[in-house]
Amino acid sequence: MGFPYVTIDSDAHVVEPPDLWTRYMDKKWGDRIPQQLVPGSVPMRIDNEVVPPNGYLSSPIGATVNPKYRKAKELGFGARSHLNSMVEEGIDMSVLFPTAGLIVTGAARAGADLMTAAASAYNNWLSDLCSEGQGRLHGVGMLDLRDIKGACAEAIRCVDKHRFVGFFVRPNPVDGKQFYDPEYEPLWSVLEELQVPICFHEGALVALPQIGPDRFGDKINLWHMATHVMENQLAMVSMVLGGVCERHPKLRCGFMECGAGWLPYWMWRMDEHAETALRVSGKEVNLPLSPTEYVKRQCYVSADTEEYPAIHAMDVMDGRNVLWASDYPHADAKYPNALRTVSKLPGIEQHLERVLSVTPLEFFGKTLRDAAGKVLALRNAAAQAT
Repeated sequence: MGFPYVTIDSDAHVVEPPDLWTRYMDKKWGDRIPQQLVPGSVPMRIDNEVVPPNGYLSSPIGATVNPKYRKAKELGFGARSHLNSMVEEGIDMSVLFPTAGLIVTGAARAGADLMTAAASAYNNWLSDLCSEGQGRLHGVGMLDLRDIKGACAEAIRCVDKHRFVGFFVRPNPVDGKQFYDPEYEPLWSVLEELQVPICFHEGALVALPQIGPDRFGDKINLWHMATHVMENQLAMVSMVLGGVCERHPKLRCGFMECGAGWLPYWMWRMDEHAETALRVSGKEVNLPLSPTEYVKRQCYVSADTEEYPAIHAMDVMDGRNVLWASDYPHADAKYPNALRTVSKLPGIEQHLERVLSVTPLEFFGKTLRDAAGKVLALRNAAAQAT
């Protein structure tokens, strides 16, 4: 299956080696260094805190035991494994998010100094992986919100040195702060100046506050259904109704691995609430535009492969603001038929180029656009040669 444009998976995942942080962090951190309690398993010890605090205590990372990823596992889930899978799928470029890294940033009591160092170590490892990706693998860097000064410096470093196309944080509150908290303003300003997006990405049960596990406990099928969508919905409320998008009109915000079908309703509901006086931290929020206008200007969501309700969001948004996410190589990814499946969703034909190519290039920005031009040229040259 070929497309006349570059096809982009806007949310694929790495599977980090168990010794990533041990190898990439200074030995001075000692036993505070993040490490898996059992190699290849979900639970991690981070600054002497076990995450998650309960449940998953012996669960393996899904990709390491799923037989459909056997070849990728044999290649250590490195760059070559990603490229091989992308060829099999027909995907030209993948934007990479973490797996274990989502657990690390889910620690609740870890020290800010350690978390900044852990983020830097992950970003250095991710850069090494992407450097072997022939211009087809692009990293979304880790930032930790406990140390905003450190996060700002890390964002600048990773754009300048590693050419990352964005940064991720979890949508869960850290230290009780919401994303409109004044403490976060310098980070939003830096990302705005760097012209790279902030991506909110939920994942797994962690120690931070989460919708779902707080009432369903270890019943994974119940809380997993709720937490990914609802945490991102609340993050969007914080960024839009909390005034961040108004104060930072060029900041692009992504809400990842949460589906897209809910977006039209959520815009309507935010519009309804914006008609009355809104107060944040005891102050009225000045919103000259409607929430829907802020969303259309700055916010993006990722559609799942078989998510037919996402077509409604694409229709409402005229194909804009919606990305496609394969979730490769996690257990619920539709590999090896993800791209074929999403391209056959009823009603997607008129939006497909935007969702697979135009919108992700717009969202992730210049570095990805420049790389896409080269990848497409090489693909066309190879096709002509045969």
